[in-house]
Amino acid sequence: MHRTWHSLPTEIKIAVAELLTIDNVKVLSKVDQEASTICVPITFKVRLSNVLPDMFQTSQQHVKLIDFETLQCFLAHVPRSYYRYIHQLDICTTLTIPAKVAFAENATLRTDAVVSLLGDCINLQKLSVQLRGGLGRHALPCCTSLHSLEDLTITNCASEWTTPM
Repeated sequence: MHRTWHSLPTEIKIAVAELLTIDNVKVLSKVDQEASTICVPITFKVRLSNVLPDMFQTSQQHVKLIDFETLQCFLAHVPRSYYRYIHQLDICTTLTIPAKVAFAENATLRTDAVVSLLGDCINLQKLSVQLRGGLGRHALPCCTSLHSLEDLTITNCASEWTTPM
C-alpha cells in the first residue's frame, strides 16, 4: 500500500519534521497549513537555542528561565507570537539587580516581566514560579486568561520575614 504525506498520521509527520535540519523544516513549513503548524514549534525551539544559547533550558514546549536576567533576555529576543507554543513554563525571578533599586521597584520590575510573558502564553498547562518576594496586584488579571492551566506552583525563594509573598 502506497501512502502519501497527507495520509500519514500527525504523530509521524511530527517525528519526521523533528529529524530535519532547520533549513528543511522551513521548506516543509511552506507545503500547506498543516505542515506549517507542525513546523512552528520546531522552529521555535531552534530559534531559542540560537538566540539565547546556554542561557535557559528548553525542550519543544517547555521553557525554563533560570533567573530574572534570563527572563528579561527572553522577553527582549523571542517574538510574542511564539509564546502560545509554550505548554510548560518555569520562571525564577531571583534578582541580581543592583542593590540601589528599592524592593518596591524590584517587585514592579518582576511583576511587569511576568505579566508580559504570561499574557500571551495561552496554551500554558503547567506553570512554576519561584519568586524572591511577591508580585504586584496587576499580575492577577493576566492569570485569568490561562484557561489551559492545570498545574500551578508558586514558591518564595526569600525569607517570609524579610520579603513576604
